[in-house]
Amino acid sequence: MIIPSIKLNVFKKLEYFLVLKKLNKQFDGQISVLKSRVSLFNKESWKFEAAYPIWEIEKKILFWTYDGHKFIDHIITDKHFKDMLISDKEKNYVGTQNIFGNLEQRDFGKTSNNKTECIITSKGLSFGELLWYLYMPKECEFSNKDVPDNYTDIYKTNYILGRKSFGWCILQIQLVSVYFLIVYAVGFFTLEILNATGLLDNFKKYIASQQLLIKLDFLWIVIILLPFILFTVSFMLDFIYKWVIVDRKYEKIEKIRSLNKA
Repeated sequence: MIIPSIKLNVFKKLEYFLVLKKLNKQFDGQISVLKSRVSLFNKESWKFEAAYPIWEIEKKILFWTYDGHKFIDHIITDKHFKDMLISDKEKNYVGTQNIFGNLEQRDFGKTSNNKTECIITSKGLSFGELLWYLYMPKECEFSNKDVPDNYTDIYKTNYILGRKSFGWCILQIQLVSVYFLIVYAVGFFTLEILNATGLLDNFKKYIASQQLLIKLDFLWIVIILLPFILFTVSFMLDFIYKWVIVDRKYEKIEKIRSLNKA
């Protein structure tokens, strides 16, 4: 059983957030390379004769696990792809074995039966919770361009995971707060060493002579409290976001899935 904890909900979530940003950036680069290979595009089969990146499909699977994976020790197969809003073209372009193989290599799943079946790991479930927090399925329309230049056209799918800016901003604030705290810890440790060795004596005398102590004291208080203020505000926004927006996504997503099955 997965027990929620402060470590999981804060620092582990921020760690996964950094991983998500890295994988998104990598995928965007891979798509850019694929789009640039116009000579490899076969218009009749509507396919690039090259390897397709898979991360966006993996995201759809992990996103689905948060509310769609009722029995988390059960295997998933490509029969679940319809529920995950993964189109037949997406599956055929990259292959079920490659999709599940990627999940296994990232420790998000464990495959069986020649990589045609997969059990999502606890890490994959936690990552799916993060994706649920940050994304919402969005219906898209195909364009009439001769050569596809966006995900919807390249993969022939009606649905993508659209990023929710508000949730993304909340995690960015929390991440900045943590960076501030790390910088402060290193800075205060360095100042303590300099003070112990007497290297700050002249600096302290200069401050005293210029009567800057009161002004600097106030400035230091503001600087020291800044990351704690940001962190507190982000948690308040996080609570509001979950209560007002995230928990109301279930019905909307179920409606999208039912339309996709029709």
